[in-house]
Amino acid sequence: MRPLPPWPSRKSPEPPVSAVPKADDAPAILKFPTLFQPPPATRMMNPGVSKPRRKHKPDPRQMPLWDQALDPDVRAYAAAVEQRYRDPVVPEVSRAWIRDNLTLRAFYQDWMLQDRERRCAAKELSRGTISKDRQALSRWERYSRPEDWPEDKPWPGIPIGALTGRYVADVLTRMHAELGDSTARSTWGHLRTILNYAVQVRALDHAPKPERKRPEDRKVSVYRPEQIEAAFLALKDHVDLQVAFVLAINTGMRTVDLFSLKWSNCDLVGTHPTVTFTARKTRKAQTIPLAPVTVRHVLRLPSKGDSPWLFPGRSSPEAIDPERSRPARRRKELIAHRFAMAALTFEKPFQVARATCNTRLERARQGAGLFVLGHGLSLNAKSYHEPSDLIFEAVNAVEQPPCFALP
Repeated sequence: MRPLPPWPSRKSPEPPVSAVPKADDAPAILKFPTLFQPPPATRMMNPGVSKPRRKHKPDPRQMPLWDQALDPDVRAYAAAVEQRYRDPVVPEVSRAWIRDNLTLRAFYQDWMLQDRERRCAAKELSRGTISKDRQALSRWERYSRPEDWPEDKPWPGIPIGALTGRYVADVLTRMHAELGDSTARSTWGHLRTILNYAVQVRALDHAPKPERKRPEDRKVSVYRPEQIEAAFLALKDHVDLQVAFVLAINTGMRTVDLFSLKWSNCDLVGTHPTVTFTARKTRKAQTIPLAPVTVRHVLRLPSKGDSPWLFPGRSSPEAIDPERSRPARRRKELIAHRFAMAALTFEKPFQVARATCNTRLERARQGAGLFVLGHGLSLNAKSYHEPSDLIFEAVNAVEQPPCFALP
């Protein structure tokens, strides 16, 4: 009887050695039982529920890395800072009472004066501004006083909530008639600031806006050609003031900006000479082209090479209010004396020069004066800091007074 062959093994027979592929090109083989391994019994019973993880429970005896409580001194200082620097806002429950009971002066004393004092201490505001505020309030009480009000009874003014645009315009009309346009406008500027502050702190919903005079109703003083020559010759003994007058006529700069110029503000080389500065009033960077005759006059200044300022000793440019400084007051007195000898009676000669510059440029090319004075972008100019070729052409096209010619 023949012996039976061995029982076949469940394992696949091993291929011959020659048929086994190399390790580099051997394909990956997944074992059937591993790929389709049945899930645990718990997942079979509740397939949608996963086993929750244990949450970490910190040891209550463990100390934190730093102290959780803030230093009481720090909290006290933070409370003081919050009280000092918080934005003042009138509580809603108090607004009606303030509108019905506080006059302009009372509101200024109770709400605005503290902010003015803070800005003065931080050298952001001149102390003279507070004096002008009080002067404007006194004028307001004087000219808003009713004609039939008893002489022995002081007039504080009406509450701020009762002020309307027509009422304010009526009071300003009386101011213009007795004080003059410039003083009345300055007074209204301070009063308007107080009213705008009342809107800012929500004491008022809006500030009254009086009807303005139309531009054609305002009288604008300008130098006539013979007056330009008279003013120029009146300053012949003071070269720097004579050059300043030429700059004012041809650039229209405000007085405070003109006498605060540095040599670094001037670019006098090349075919496009300019003067660049940041206007104190508007905080706008301006670049004004200079005509060739203006450049020649600037080069006459004795301060070139000796001082960083074009007009040293004629102002205090680093002061909060340079035009109220002692050098500026001496300069104004000197110019007023010289102009009086030449029969020139302009109260603000450099402001008149600014208006004259605008008139001369607008005659040469419409829109040039608005750009140079910083009142409006025109003649393809993208900004006050980038005068276009048309602006340069307009500045050079202005006819210069014969007295400005230099040998």
